[in-house]
Amino acid sequence: MPTPQHRRTPRLARAIAMAGSLLATAATLTAAAPATAADHSKADGDRTHHRKELAGFGDWTSNGGGPDNRFWNRAEFHITVDTVDQLSPAYHVTTPLKPVGEPIVAGGRVYQLHESGVAAYDTDDGDVLWKIRLDSTPTDIAFSQGMVYLSTGSLGETSTLYAIEADGDRQWSNSARDIHFDQLLAANGRVAVSGSARGGGPHRVEVFRSDGSLAWTRDDAEIAPKSPMVDPSGRIYLRPWNKWSPKHETVAVSLQTGLNQGHIDRPLQPRTTLPFTGHVLAMEDIGVIHHRAMSIDTTTGNIFWEKETPWFASEATAAVNDSHIYLAETNDDLNVSALRSWEQDSGRLSWRTRLPEGADMGDPVVAGGLVYLRVSEGGSESHLYAYRTSDGHKVWSHPVDPRSWMQHPVISHGTLYMRTADGFAALRPE
Repeated sequence: MPTPQHRRTPRLARAIAMAGSLLATAATLTAAAPATAADHSKADGDRTHHRKELAGFGDWTSNGGGPDNRFWNRAEFHITVDTVDQLSPAYHVTTPLKPVGEPIVAGGRVYQLHESGVAAYDTDDGDVLWKIRLDSTPTDIAFSQGMVYLSTGSLGETSTLYAIEADGDRQWSNSARDIHFDQLLAANGRVAVSGSARGGGPHRVEVFRSDGSLAWTRDDAEIAPKSPMVDPSGRIYLRPWNKWSPKHETVAVSLQTGLNQGHIDRPLQPRTTLPFTGHVLAMEDIGVIHHRAMSIDTTTGNIFWEKETPWFASEATAAVNDSHIYLAETNDDLNVSALRSWEQDSGRLSWRTRLPEGADMGDPVVAGGLVYLRVSEGGSESHLYAYRTSDGHKVWSHPVDPRSWMQHPVISHGTLYMRTADGFAALRPE
């Protein structure tokens, strides 16, 4: 069982109300002594230390946008159907080494992993605020309650979970030598990581409190693939394992306690909660035969609708707003790619937009009445497209770096961020 390697005394910080009547949140910060590991690139007294580190309404705090994993920013009012064609470059950031994954945005900062560490940048102009070098390659990042959590550890490296204050002060870290972390989620005063044993075999889930102490752990299980989500009941979804292979079942577990709160005799990948119905959107992928998307009550196991999907769709994420599901899929047999919109309550198809033949696609993102999708056409050209959520009509396209494989945009507070081969670019309406 890992123990914290470094911890500092917590203190209460001020609670901040965000976004008027739309959202009121309170957050607790943990104080730390002045950073010694972080390289601060702006002096004391400027905006680096203005304590604007709490996540707010409209921030993008994990790969899927937040703990709900919906790939949807409901609070984007600047980049819309009417303004998307006015997007132009605002700035470009070059990271110390090749970027890893998409940036996240919280409290006026952009956090970007790269092959040797993590750095924070000012959302206004892209100026570097701080950067930290790590001992192993980062794998994932999330922001919750004033803290940046990131996991490291590719094959052959020690896996470590770090907690870092928004101003770059390290709080604590926990390491594990026997597994490599490949999924991370943070919410409700907990941070969870899961991974497989080095060389294959048993998996493990570890959940820590915000002070770095271990809350609970579960052997022979993993966070369901591509499903780092917390549902409205505070549950996460695990896939139990035999010694060498996953079982054909899914377990809903309390993030706070680790106690079982639901069981389904199907190997599902719960993607997110459907806000229109309260059910869970889950993908089922069994070998090369069954690939389905479904709306399911994960407490009772009742399935309200299910749809056959091509193989690629079962490996992809979905974007979900208040009423519809958006999923990009490829039929290898027909060599046809398409972006589809389904009604949440019935699973009925609302519209289907055909994509370039043989296209490789990133994850869809919804914001401002638009669905964004990165499409690679033949490997030499890549574009980010925007489609109207109402009818699937393409209204905008922008060339993106084809060397950045399968990236998706991050849209927050009137800025669109896109990972590039050497960092990330920021676009804003003129």
